[in-house]
Amino acid sequence: MRLINSSGATAALDSLSGGSVAAFCGIGNPAAFQAALEKKLGWRIADFRSFPDHYNYTRDDVESLEHWSRTLAVDAVVCTQKDLVKIGLDGLGGHPLWAVEIGTHVAAGAELLNARLDEIFGKIPPTGE
Repeated sequence: MRLINSSGATAALDSLSGGSVAAFCGIGNPAAFQAALEKKLGWRIADFRSFPDHYNYTRDDVESLEHWSRTLAVDAVVCTQKDLVKIGLDGLGGHPLWAVEIGTHVAAGAELLNARLDEIFGKIPPTGE
């Protein structure tokens, strides 16, 4: 896991350790995202906003987030990658905007998984045919 911004720059998760962040998300379980930031990463969340799952941010929403984050004494604003793609900015309210990039690691059965994926993808004709 690491931090990533809209331009593709990355930073280590511990770069926000000991600081304060504002966080927001538009996912089905915002409490789980908030808990992960606080309990798993140990970040202090100054304020948290949640939006409905699959939320399509409007210009007014982004302006509201800008104003909200500008009023907070935080080191960064953090969201999910799903939200970052929709916002498309590297900062909000004078603070950097980061997403927590979450990866997947297959602990067992990687060879079988790769073989099955190769089999499935091998049945898909190349683009343009």
